[in-house]
Amino acid sequence: MSIWPNGAHKSPEFLKLNPLGQVPVLEDGDVVIADSIAIMTYVAKKLGATDWLPEDAEGAAKVQKWLSVAAGQIAYGVCAARLITVFQRAVQCRGSHCTRPFHSCPD
Repeated sequence: MSIWPNGAHKSPEFLKLNPLGQVPVLEDGDVVIADSIAIMTYVAKKLGATDWLPEDAEGAAKVQKWLSVAAGQIAYGVCAARLITVFQRAVQCRGSHCTRPFHSCPD
C-alpha cells in the first residue's frame, strides 16, 4: 500500500529525511523529526506546552504511558484489525518468529 502517489515516501529525497521511508516527518529549519510521537513531543517542548507534556515526573510518566499504549497495543490491535477489515491487508511481520495475531509472516 503506497502512502503517497507513486511511492514518493520511498524516493531517495524522502529517504534522506527518514531512512525508513515512513510518514510523518517534520522539518523545522535544520531539525528533522520522524515518527508521530517524537513529533508531538518536539512540538510540545518547543512551544512550552506543559499542559500537554508536563515537566513533573509523575505527569510526564502518565503521558508517556498513553503514548506507549498508542504505539503498542492500539497500533497492533485495533489498527491492525482495521487494516485487515477495511483494506484486506495484514500487518507485515518484522520478525522471523513472530506470534502476534492479525498479520502474516513472510517466512
